[in-house]
Amino acid sequence: MIVPSITTDDTSFEYSKEEVTKQKNIEDIDSNNKPQDSVDSESGEKSLLLKEYKGNTLLIELAGGAILGALSILFCLINNFIPPIPGTGMKFFDIIAIPMMVAFLIFGIRAGLLSTVIGCLGILILGEYMAWLGMLAKFLATIPMIVVPWLLLKFGDSISNRLSFLPNFSATSESMKKSFSFLMVPTILFRTIWMFTINLFFTIPLFSGGTVTISSEPKIALLTATMYGLWNIVQGFGDAYLGWLIAYPTQFDKLFGTW
Repeated sequence: MIVPSITTDDTSFEYSKEEVTKQKNIEDIDSNNKPQDSVDSESGEKSLLLKEYKGNTLLIELAGGAILGALSILFCLINNFIPPIPGTGMKFFDIIAIPMMVAFLIFGIRAGLLSTVIGCLGILILGEYMAWLGMLAKFLATIPMIVVPWLLLKFGDSISNRLSFLPNFSATSESMKKSFSFLMVPTILFRTIWMFTINLFFTIPLFSGGTVTISSEPKIALLTATMYGLWNIVQGFGDAYLGWLIAYPTQFDKLFGTW
C-alpha cells in the first residue's frame, strides 16, 4: 500500500503572512485618512441626540412634577379631615408632602421643587385658618427634604472618600436609593433646626398675633418652637419613608426615573 506524502510549502505560508500585514496597513491608513468633516458630522449627530434626550427628560420631569403636585392638592382636601393638634395649628399627621417627596425620588430635583410649589399653592387655596401661613410653613419644611439630599449627592464625594463607612455618592436616583438612610438623617436634622428657627422668630409670633415672641414671652416661645421642631422629626421621617415606600419597592423609580 502506497501512502501519499504530505508536504508544506513554507513560501506559501510566508506569502500569506505578508498579505495579511499589507491589508492591515492599508486599513490603518484608510482609518487615519478619514475626512475630518465626517468625524465632525458624527460628533454633531451625537450632540443632537444628547440634546434631544435631555429635552425629553426635562419634559418628563416637569410632567411628573406637575402630576404629583396636583396629587398634593388632592391630598390637601383629605388633609382637612385629619384633626389638628390642639392649640398648634398642626395636623396629627400631614400627608401633603408625600407626593412631593415621590416626585423628587423618581424624577429628580426639578420635579420635586415644581410639585412642592404646586402643592403649596393648593394649601393656599384649599387650606383652613391662616392658610397662607400653613402654605409658607409647609414650603419651608419640605424644601430641605429635597435640596439637602440632592446637595449631599452632588457634592458628597469628598465626604464619602474620607469616611470609609459611607457609600459613594452621585447625583442619581440609584445612589439616592442606596444611600437613603445616610442622607435622610442629616436632612431631617437640618429640617428640625431650620424649622425651630423659623417657628421661633416668625411663625409663632404671627400665629399668636404678636403676643408670644422671644422678647415678650421667651419661655413659651422656646417651648413652643421646640415642640414644633420635635414634631418636624416625626413628620420628616414620615414624609421620607412613605415616599420611599411608594417610589422604590414598587419599582416606579426604574419604570419612570429620569435621573
